[in-house]
Amino acid sequence: MLGLLVGDTNGTILPYPMVAIPAHEYSACVAGSGYTPSHTLYLKEGEVIGIPQGNLTEAQESAQATGLPIMGATSAGDAGDSVKQPKKPSKYNRAYARAFKSVAGRYKTKNGKWKKNGFRSASRAAHKIAGGKN
Repeated sequence: MLGLLVGDTNGTILPYPMVAIPAHEYSACVAGSGYTPSHTLYLKEGEVIGIPQGNLTEAQESAQATGLPIMGATSAGDAGDSVKQPKKPSKYNRAYARAFKSVAGRYKTKNGKWKKNGFRSASRAAHKIAGGKN
């Protein structure tokens, strides 16, 4: 028996027993070429398919016991707690920032708002001073 189930909603209950295979291998299996999927998962009738709610301690414990990586983690022991370091500004970027700060006052009104085409003109002037783009 062949069934196609799209789990768009959380908490879908299976009406009958099914076999789940990776989505990218579906067309090869349907073509009838005798293709065997890389993974098969047997689902019983009445099982609920959905996004787990709450903590995932049981899943994490079983993943650590088997040595398998946790989805979304960078390594088997890491559950995604690492923070990405910001990129260091380039030499040109630092020069442009200094130039823009020094030039910006010429293109603003007394109350601090930009004059007409002021930001655009300040940006172009800062690029000239920084020695790069026009």
